[in-house]
Amino acid sequence: MSSMIHNTALSRAFTLLLLGGLLSLTTFISTQRRLHAQEGALEMASLQSIYTQAKELFESPNQPASIPEFKKIIDAFSDRSGRTPEESFLLKKSLEYRARAYFNGGDDTSCAADLRALISIDPAYPINREEVSQKFFNQFDTLRNGLIGTLRVMSTPPGATVSLDGVPIGTTDLIDQPAVAGSHKLRVERKGFEVVNEDIDIQAKQTLTRAYPLSRTAASLSVTTIPSGVEIFLDGQSAGKTPEGESEISRPLVIDGLGLGRHILDFKKSCYEGTTRALAIESIRDLEITTVKLEPSTAALTISSSIPGEAMIDGSTSLGKLPLTDAKVCSGQHTIDVIFAAGKYSQVISPRKDDHITLVAEPRPTLVFLGIATSEQGLEQRAHDREKEVGTALCTVTTLNVVSYGYSEGLQLLRRAGLSPNSFIVIADKSRPDEEKKAFVDGLTRLCTTLKAEAVCLGALSKSRIQEDLFLNFAAPPSAIVESVYMRPVDQDLEQVLAMLNRPFSKERSWIGCRTVDIAGHAGPVILSVTAEGPAAASQLTIGQEIIEAGGAPVSTSVALAHALSEVKPGGRIVLRVRDWKKDAQPRLVEVSVAASPVEIPTTGSDILYTRIIAELILSVKTTGNGLAHFLLGECLARIGDLQSAYVMMQKAQLGGDWGICDGTVSYYKGKILQQLGYKKEAGDAFRQALAFQRATLYDNDGRPVTEAAQRALRDLGP
Repeated sequence: MSSMIHNTALSRAFTLLLLGGLLSLTTFISTQRRLHAQEGALEMASLQSIYTQAKELFESPNQPASIPEFKKIIDAFSDRSGRTPEESFLLKKSLEYRARAYFNGGDDTSCAADLRALISIDPAYPINREEVSQKFFNQFDTLRNGLIGTLRVMSTPPGATVSLDGVPIGTTDLIDQPAVAGSHKLRVERKGFEVVNEDIDIQAKQTLTRAYPLSRTAASLSVTTIPSGVEIFLDGQSAGKTPEGESEISRPLVIDGLGLGRHILDFKKSCYEGTTRALAIESIRDLEITTVKLEPSTAALTISSSIPGEAMIDGSTSLGKLPLTDAKVCSGQHTIDVIFAAGKYSQVISPRKDDHITLVAEPRPTLVFLGIATSEQGLEQRAHDREKEVGTALCTVTTLNVVSYGYSEGLQLLRRAGLSPNSFIVIADKSRPDEEKKAFVDGLTRLCTTLKAEAVCLGALSKSRIQEDLFLNFAAPPSAIVESVYMRPVDQDLEQVLAMLNRPFSKERSWIGCRTVDIAGHAGPVILSVTAEGPAAASQLTIGQEIIEAGGAPVSTSVALAHALSEVKPGGRIVLRVRDWKKDAQPRLVEVSVAASPVEIPTTGSDILYTRIIAELILSVKTTGNGLAHFLLGECLARIGDLQSAYVMMQKAQLGGDWGICDGTVSYYKGKILQQLGYKKEAGDAFRQALAFQRATLYDNDGRPVTEAAQRALRDLGP
């Protein structure tokens, strides 16, 4: 990949930029936007703590000490308009408790002042008679009766919002609403009607009644549906859902405020086919349309799997245990998750009415995209745009489950796991102290456990003089190494990243147990060796025979033969046309079983993303726990330089056998890892152990003998 580089000088330069100012990777602008909310949350938490302490003092023998504590809360909220429910609760309870403390201390004047303030805030505030003395309750009741009147507001038609001094208090018809005596501004409004404003005077212990005929300014529409609960959109904006009725027909939903002209009504409900109605309003009046009936819209979903699992739809509803046959699902877009003992399968489906969707679910690794961060002012919107672009593209990967978060949420997930964005800085990976690596792996493991994922990706965006620099940083436990992919141009490189992620990884290849060589003058590859335990030997193929056809097609080279074999899955059979080495021998057909040979991790290639392979192998270890998965995972970790983790995995790799990829191969790689870690004696012991496996190979079952590589390694170690 021409423009994608791992740990280059440009990557290092960008990393230094991150080190300078990316401790939290939050920008100045986004910080300012959240600052007020954060300060408010801190203030609220502080006042709640004060309230708790004040209440404890109130209930203690030193009750007067609670008065100055309640005062802190009252002073904080008394003059504040637009109080939240939590703020109003603290203010009212503080006024009540302080009034009771004043009362118990004999300060009737201050007690009365607090009760008046409490009643003015909430005329209907209830005092629990069981918690206070009869004398205190009588004083509160007397004060309230002298301060409170009641208000009745009716309108034609009803359903109008009533506000008193700018605060909504209910809808018409409003009956016996308590209100503080005095002058007030009354407002009655309903969409599609003229607003009524009136200055009123409420008298204590009296009821003020007002009735208003509302003058229409727009048309209204009454709509009923089958079934109920249908959401109606008027010109693209939701107008509400039809209420449940006594029969299959809903109660009417009245839509006010319709102007003259043409309108579009859309009717939508999950599991039903939506429909649209056009409406032309020519005069201002009450309208009604015929009941709209929606037809059910469902599809059938069948899910099979080779291992047990449970299917979930949209993250919350179980469809049942696998196999699943013709399960009913609603039309529309859904996320299907199949949860296995280890790993999961996730797929987005968009069934239409009467569709029959079939899925074959097998565990797949899960990659979580945590968004794109930037440390530079002015790039916030660009980072957000790139984040959406990359997140959407990653979700098209078919060989992985991909979950995409925005950076703000991703940052919170990192922090909860004990990580920071700086944890993903590439330049320090191989040089950072062991304790820092361990902390990173521990946090990464916690993060992946929480997210039920095998790997994560965090993006970072910066800008040089003439271009943007976008990095995608991939990590997967148990590795402490971060793979950083530099992308420029982004669009082209994103396609290549998707190709790397989409490329399935296989631990094995199709194999028949013979090595071939291309020789000039021969129509096809010539058999160079035959493995005694392989299918070729069982079919009596011998050294010197020429293979001229495989699967009915000519093969002129060893590469062509390998390609033909790769088209047949292990367990299948292939027909070869072979010619013996004897002069004038006639070709004959030989049917050969196809087995499987382990395949080592590739050592080079710009199209390899090792994190992708690690995620696959981690899932394989969880699912099967077999020695081959541990061996390949150890080899993969060694490839990226995480030697300590690699050795741990090699210790768990028990392959068995004494030929091909076997325990002799494992011993050789243990020696290579120990040699790189500086354990010369232990490395020599491992190489000598590998020499005991005379028929062990590298790369695959037909590969280079382990004994040759081990002897060379011992010579390199010296005495």
